[in-house]
Amino acid sequence: MTSSETNSNHHSTRRVRIIGDKPHFTGPGPQVISAESLQGEKVVNPRGDRLGEIEAVMIDVPSGRVAYAVLSHGGIMGLGDKLFAIPWDAFTLDAARRCLVLDIDEERLRRAPGFDKAHWPSMADPTWTAQIHDYYRGAEREE
Repeated sequence: MTSSETNSNHHSTRRVRIIGDKPHFTGPGPQVISAESLQGEKVVNPRGDRLGEIEAVMIDVPSGRVAYAVLSHGGIMGLGDKLFAIPWDAFTLDAARRCLVLDIDEERLRRAPGFDKAHWPSMADPTWTAQIHDYYRGAEREE
């Protein structure tokens, strides 16, 4: 990634890809959607393996942009699941299937830096931010 593609706090300026855009959509979607509507949205990888669902959408307040989507993976009915902060630009929105696609192998996701509901990381920490963005950019190179 070149320096023009990312700013000083490692927030990428790449855009989320949208696939399956249908002309019959009414309302604001899929280019503009509410953060609330993303909660509980399923996340799959390109092979169709279910990776989990969106637990929360985190906003970078100074920029007014989505910073991360928090993915809940594993567990049963919200118990014992592991959470992952995924950079928003790592996703593709599949409007036709109404899901988010994350191009990562399930095993690599299991090894990703994660946290539980009682111990959220300091998402404003520049070191943590760089590590997370580097991890998911690495997933793109490995696939």
